[in-house]
This record gives sequence, structure tokens and C-alpha cells, in this order.
Amino acid sequence: MDKLLITGHEGYIGHVITENALLQGYTVVGLDVGLYREGRIGPKNSHPNLLEIEKDLRLLNDSDFRSFDLSNASVIHLAGLSNDPLGEFDEKLTFDINFEASKRLIDLCKTGGVSRFIFFSTQSVYGISQDDHEIEEHESGRLNPVTAYAKTKLLVENYLQTVADKSFEVIIFRPSTVFGPSRGFRSDIVFNNLTLNAYLKREVHVKSDGSPWRPVISVDDVSKAALQSLDKSLQNPIEVYNLGFPGGNFQVRDMAEIAAKSMGISKVIYADSLNEDPRTYKVSFKKFRNNFEEIYRCGQGIEKGGLDLKLFFDREKLSEKDGVQALTTRLAVLKRRIERGDINVELFKNEY
Repeated sequence: MDKLLITGHEGYIGHVITENALLQGYTVVGLDVGLYREGRIGPKNSHPNLLEIEKDLRLLNDSDFRSFDLSNASVIHLAGLSNDPLGEFDEKLTFDINFEASKRLIDLCKTGGVSRFIFFSTQSVYGISQDDHEIEEHESGRLNPVTAYAKTKLLVENYLQTVADKSFEVIIFRPSTVFGPSRGFRSDIVFNNLTLNAYLKREVHVKSDGSPWRPVISVDDVSKAALQSLDKSLQNPIEVYNLGFPGGNFQVRDMAEIAAKSMGISKVIYADSLNEDPRTYKVSFKKFRNNFEEIYRCGQGIEKGGLDLKLFFDREKLSEKDGVQALTTRLAVLKRRIERGDINVELFKNEY
């Protein structure tokens, strides 16, 4: 039975990949420090083929890796400070966790005999695009990260370029902004945020004029791509993919209208000011289409995604009085846990 290490397996994407990997017969080692566990929606993953290890990625060492026994196994690396606003929380901390700890993990994987390493980067490495050109993966001149989060992701990409070889194959995914249900649901990413606000408050507030462009993709399709990539033949020791679908580039105002429609309301309120977030870009998905044709062809559209989120919210009986927005906003969770004293400002648990 194939063994798979998933870092950040309790996160938004991690929950979904872990569930699907177990359904496909993988033995999964899940590595997660549990920073956001209090915001989990519904029951935790439980399976005889799931070994869960609670450990900070920064504290991972050789003896840990020997105990995992990952010779010829695959790794899906998701763990880290998980988006642009969170990355700005503390730039040095973002560098330590997202780059230095990832670099150490990569070294341990390579010396430990891991055969394939899947890294989740971000389309935020493209930063700001001044035209309507859809950026392709090979256009290094278009890389323009503007946040600490995006800069550290690009640093990891660059390091992987130096270590990938025939015995240590690497796939880098630059996913569109993800949406959809998950036990580790996040309400601090754009379409999830718009739909949850519409569901709880019966109106949509857009904190900008709605003009920036964002590519989006469902978390289920991200999971399918990640698991299919584990045994995909590669032409080169390292491949980079923009992860998304045709017509997957939306303006925020379009997402707001779809979110409102999905929740059966019509009220959308826009701020008068320009967008406070400078990122805007369009991305090409030709390479993903050519190499993951079945997923690409059957990808879930954002309209269906809105309806699926409505079903998810209904099933879990989410309500504003439960504080679900605070529990599913990563930066708010960290600040609250620091104030409570169960983690320190470096995000280490106090027992360390």
C-alpha cells in the first residue's frame, strides 16, 4: 500500500486531500501543529490508515523522519502561514516557517528517500499584472511577488529547482484561489468569504470597487490534481503548473454577484475606494489542461461551488451567533490564541 506524507493535513486543502487519499487506499502520515483545530467544522478525520503527528514543521528532525519510513514514498507539502494577510502578520516569522522550515523538510525528504515531492505554491507569485495577458508558468519575467507570503513561496520554488533530479521528482502547483467545503473551512479567502457573509448576513459587502481579477478553483479539484500528480509521468525532474480552469479568471464583483445569487439574495454593497489589496492578474491554464485533461474538462464551476457551499452551511447549521467567521479566519485565530497565552508570538505552543 502506497505511503503518503501530507504536511498541514488539518488545514483547508489538507483535510480534503487527506480524506480522498484514504478513500483511494493510501496510508497517510499527517503532520500538523494544530494551530487552527478549534475552527474545524464537523468531526475530525479518523481512519485506521491515518497516522497523525502533532509537530511544528520548524522542529522536524532526522529521528522524526526515520520513524516515518518514507523511502520511495511521496510528500504533499501544504503546511505554512497560509495566505497574504497572514504572511504580513510577521514577515520574519513567515520567512522562518514558509521558507526555512520548508527547506529543511525538503532536505530531509531527499536524504530520506522520498521519490516525489508535491509543493503547493501560490499564484500570488505573479503579484500585479498591468495588462490582460494570461501568464504562463515559464514566463519568469512575470514573477512579481509583492507580499512576504508570496516571496517565501517563490524562494521555496527556486530551492526546489536546485535539488530536483530523477530520484527526487518535484511538482509545483500554483493554485488559483480555492473555494468550497472542507472540515478545515476558511472564510478569509475571497469566494468563501463572500458566500459565508451572504449566508449569515443576507447581504454581501465587497471591501473594494470589485475590479481586481482573481482566478478561482474548487478545493475538490485541487485535491484531484494533487492525488493524480503522485504517479503522473514527468518529462522533467521538476514541473510547474498553474492550477485552474478555462473561464476561471473572475473579477471580484462577478464573484460577489454569484455568491449573492447562490444564497438567494440580491443585495451587494461595494466600497467607494479602490481595492486595498494590490494583487490583480490573469493566469493561463493551458499546461494544466494538456497534462490533467480529465480534471480540467470536468472541473467544478464557481456557480456550482456557490450552491455546494450553501448545502455545506445548511448541513453544518452555521450561524452568526456561533462566531464561525472568527473561528475560520486564520489571522483572527492566531491573535486570539496569543492573547489567551496558549501560543507565544513566535507561534510555538507554550509547552515547547
